[in-house]
Amino acid sequence: MNSVTLWFIQKNIEAIASYLLLINSQFSILNSQFSILNFQFSILNSQFSIFNSQFSILNLSQTQ
Repeated sequence: MNSVTLWFIQKNIEAIASYLLLINSQFSILNSQFSILNFQFSILNSQFSIFNSQFSILNLSQTQ
């Protein structure tokens, strides 16, 4: 192989490596978004738990 061919191979490898880093970054962003979504569902779950407790208290007070 001559030096031009090796240069093209090197540049292709660098381009593939850059593309893989980009994909990795996109998965990292996606992971962060899922973490935020998970946190929001956790808050929602807590709110439903509070609502359930309040409803139970109301139900108890109505039966007595």
